[in-house]
Amino acid sequence: MRRAVLVVAAIAALFLAGVAAAALFTFGSSDSTISTSRNNCGNGLKNATVLTSPKAGTLNTSNGGKVEGYYDGTGAASGSQNVRMVIYAIDAQNKPSTLLGVSAEKVVHAGDAAAWQSFSFPTTISIPAGKIGVGYWCGGPTSNLIRPFFDTQPETLWYNNNTYSSTGNPANPFGTASSLAQGYVVRVTADDGTPCVPSTTTVTSTTTVTVTSTVTTTVQGFGISHGGALVGEADATRQRELDNVVTLHGRFTRMDFTMDGLEPQQGSYNFGPWDTAVNEANARGLHVVAMLGYAPAWSNGGHSDDKYPPTNPADYAAFAGTVAAHFAPMGVHIYELWNEPNTVDFWKPTPDVAAYSALVKAAYPAIHTADPQATVLAGVMAPHGGYQDADCDSSTNDGGYIANSGYDAIDFLIGMYANGAGGNFDALSHHPYDGNGLAFHPCSEWSQQAETNPSLVSIMARNGDGGKRIWATEYGNRVSCTDPWTDLQGQADRLDQAMTAWKTYSWAGNMLVFNLWDTSGDCFGIVNPDWTPRPAYTTFQTDAP
Repeated sequence: MRRAVLVVAAIAALFLAGVAAAALFTFGSSDSTISTSRNNCGNGLKNATVLTSPKAGTLNTSNGGKVEGYYDGTGAASGSQNVRMVIYAIDAQNKPSTLLGVSAEKVVHAGDAAAWQSFSFPTTISIPAGKIGVGYWCGGPTSNLIRPFFDTQPETLWYNNNTYSSTGNPANPFGTASSLAQGYVVRVTADDGTPCVPSTTTVTSTTTVTVTSTVTTTVQGFGISHGGALVGEADATRQRELDNVVTLHGRFTRMDFTMDGLEPQQGSYNFGPWDTAVNEANARGLHVVAMLGYAPAWSNGGHSDDKYPPTNPADYAAFAGTVAAHFAPMGVHIYELWNEPNTVDFWKPTPDVAAYSALVKAAYPAIHTADPQATVLAGVMAPHGGYQDADCDSSTNDGGYIANSGYDAIDFLIGMYANGAGGNFDALSHHPYDGNGLAFHPCSEWSQQAETNPSLVSIMARNGDGGKRIWATEYGNRVSCTDPWTDLQGQADRLDQAMTAWKTYSWAGNMLVFNLWDTSGDCFGIVNPDWTPRPAYTTFQTDAP
């Protein structure tokens, strides 16, 4: 694949297309060693299960390192309990001794289902080859709510009481302790320092940079598209959502990086809430997909509705480049240009593929100049009829566009290429919702990806983009609203079909499910408003690689 990016000065450089990362390894419990036996964790109880690391390494949360425990919240009928993980060195007598690290705090709520939960650590921890102690440090306010599961394999568990602190450290050394001959289900992921060799890309140009590269989206990973509320949620709620993404085995979290929130006045930026959310995602090893959308009044002609786009593409480009420059050092490298611009819900007063293409052409070089590692997604199409039939009535050819309503996805993509957007995105973004499931239909967004004639895949190939992937940055099934598409089991069955199929598509990038938890109702979420999991939650957890 080749793409051209305009820059202001001559460049001749060799840059990395991906970040070198160390090789990860995991030791401790596994799904197959989880017993049916559990124990309660009282306020102030501290414990350490003796594990054996096969080699020396480093636990670094920012590189994917983590400690996980398997427990539920069924020890009490109501309330919540705070918990942190501790890591201790093990001495020659097989007892925990020196404190190596203590995790950030989690809050467990009454009724939380049994699941793996991941804990992040604020500092890097050296993991020795051989024995190491890993366990829980439980607080309140509700004692014995947390119920850790025992491992079926013989281990040693040490425990004592140590007054709990949300921010301080437990006793060092561990102190006098009692023991059991059965450990808890815990595991550690660390890196061994062996670098994974990144791919390289050669850039040579004067005023135009020609990049020959392969978009690094070859593994179909899964994640959650949270919607617009995530960044502004209460800290505990946002962190609970992100914790669930990890529990689901998700790799991506999609957040709205709104122009009206980040740049409420031209040139004046408010990064604070987004810095917090990005740091929290990083601490959990999640990749952030930053949706760059929604314009403030100063840029959209004075409209209070932020779904009116910027009147000057240069303003959007400046915003996109500034955001990429700020967040690249924090590990954000995936940017999505607007949301569902083919529909009037998100592009007012009426969708305009030429105007959207102008934003794409302005923002793409700005992002890549600020962050050469970036993957830029464009298109972001919503369901809206079929090819040349935007209202899907089959009786008239409306050209794929209805004024004050929108374009179908296929005609919108054709229009993007016709207006010069080709060469200005690294992957196509798409929202393949379909209220009738995955059965073929010319107006089905799922079918339009590769089954219809023409399809998104065939149009991309026709325009020289056959090597680019299609990301599904939203997919889901509505339940329980005034117009539900299916019931709860149907939601799970459809998600299983979609995720299973997605993993077989050669053209598919990554897939994100909308959404986890509905803050405004219970329409698409895979957990209920009270946070109890729906059947689709288990489906996601099982199907995610």
